[in-house]
Amino acid sequence: MSVPVLSTQKAMESAARVSRFGNPTPPGIPQILSMYYVAYESSVRGIADTPISSCGGELLAMVPRAFAEELHITGSGRFLGGGFVNQDVCDCDEGHFNCFILVDSAMGAPEHPLRPFSSASSNLFPIGTTMIVHELVGLTLPNGQHHDGCVQIDDYNYEDGPELFSLFVNKEGSANYIGEKLGGIHSSIRVEVTNCTPREYADRYLRPIAMLTFLFK
Repeated sequence: MSVPVLSTQKAMESAARVSRFGNPTPPGIPQILSMYYVAYESSVRGIADTPISSCGGELLAMVPRAFAEELHITGSGRFLGGGFVNQDVCDCDEGHFNCFILVDSAMGAPEHPLRPFSSASSNLFPIGTTMIVHELVGLTLPNGQHHDGCVQIDDYNYEDGPELFSLFVNKEGSANYIGEKLGGIHSSIRVEVTNCTPREYADRYLRPIAMLTFLFK
């Protein structure tokens, strides 16, 4: 499913805008930052009494309703026993969770797996666009690694409004951590389209001492 996007050339031209004070804007294209993550069955409690099924009606799993509801919001989830589920091309019927598919990892656009801290969605840039997010350069991540600023648009963003940039951070705690570092989850950032190769930030480091310090300080 496609969404309307501006061409990269037009997006770059917007970076040349002059502020109302008559001074050139800082380098890059202004964006509004948000973050999104995977729903984890391990983060909820309750009886596994709610069916999750495919667009064709095939039962995929029985899960706690709280997990099913969060999955419907995030679009991607991980089961307690491992394995991922993602929203498919159909829409769920009201009050039901019948629009999902089993996948190997959290997925964005077709053939674009979501990578923590390296993948993003946008309502401005086409899928596959790589860019530097200036505010991420050198930022200490919850896993203790430092971001090099390079991200790739791997997912669609259907939200209306100004230029929206949503970084995939895998876990809700990571969104809170980065939001605090940048002065707010909906802070203003600047991105610069360029050829770069996004790093892989290993999932096994996602909840080390750095994250625990943030959660319990």
